[in-house]
Amino acid sequence: MPYLALKLSTIPPAPLARQLAITLTELTVTLLRKRRELTAVTVESLPRGQWFIGAAAVESQGKAAFHLEIVVTEGTNSDAEKADFVAASYAALESALGAVALTSYVVIRDVDGRAWGYGGMSQAARKEVRPVAIV
Repeated sequence: MPYLALKLSTIPPAPLARQLAITLTELTVTLLRKRRELTAVTVESLPRGQWFIGAAAVESQGKAAFHLEIVVTEGTNSDAEKADFVAASYAALESALGAVALTSYVVIRDVDGRAWGYGGMSQAARKEVRPVAIV
């Protein structure tokens, strides 16, 4: 938790894909207060001629495009934190990729903790078994 899936309209060199994963992880840790060691990022590229905006191939517009989705547990981030993440991740991807289509999207999916998890345990179940700190 969380999981980020980045789709690109171009095929980046491996070092750039790695740098994008590092940048997105840093933004997730810093802006959304998520744990680095639990942050998973995938970077996927579509072949040329497979991404369309307004029914026109994006490469014919001379720009790149991206779609970033991040899944977090519902109720763990404020609206301001999410807005900051959308703005910062868009800016970071634009900086790394060059000119990007305005219709490149950042989507934050707030998922009920009972409906997802990792290591075979839902987020809700994980919250229930947390030990109580004795002060």
